[in-house]
Amino acid sequence: KGKVKKIKQIAPAVHNSLVISPDGEDVLFLATTDKNGDMGVLCYWNDKMDEPFVIASDIDHGTFTFAGESEYVMFLQNLNRVQMQGDMFVKSLKDLKAEKIKIDSNVCTLFGANPGGKAYIYAKDYDVFLFREAKDVQNAILDAVRIASEVETGQKVLHISMNDDTF
Repeated sequence: KGKVKKIKQIAPAVHNSLVISPDGEDVLFLATTDKNGDMGVLCYWNDKMDEPFVIASDIDHGTFTFAGESEYVMFLQNLNRVQMQGDMFVKSLKDLKAEKIKIDSNVCTLFGANPGGKAYIYAKDYDVFLFREAKDVQNAILDAVRIASEVETGQKVLHISMNDDTF
């Protein structure tokens, strides 16, 4: 009673790059990272899988998240580490054979998606360092995005990208 019955190792080394789904059932993580743990192979795993599924390579830490009700993964690839902008992709986690879909370029931050995964919320073309420090700005933009599909404030732009099947 109260003891762990089975421990399963899903990756030999994960360095500060792990996202657990809100329900605790699914995990996104970087495997085979570089020596600093900054860039690696993005993998997906849940307890119904024997081995993790490789989603994409050359992914930087902090540039991936679950979207919808953990039905999708959003991630940045081809990251320009000077500008901290990259190409945003979405991949279905319900159909792992489906191809990743490119949503946009020059994306800086991923916030997530609405529960059905129909609207992806992300930011692009803004001062990364200012935005990360100014939580009030982040909250203000997220509030505003509920009202409009695109909000621009100074150098900051936040977009909602809608799937084709929502129109």
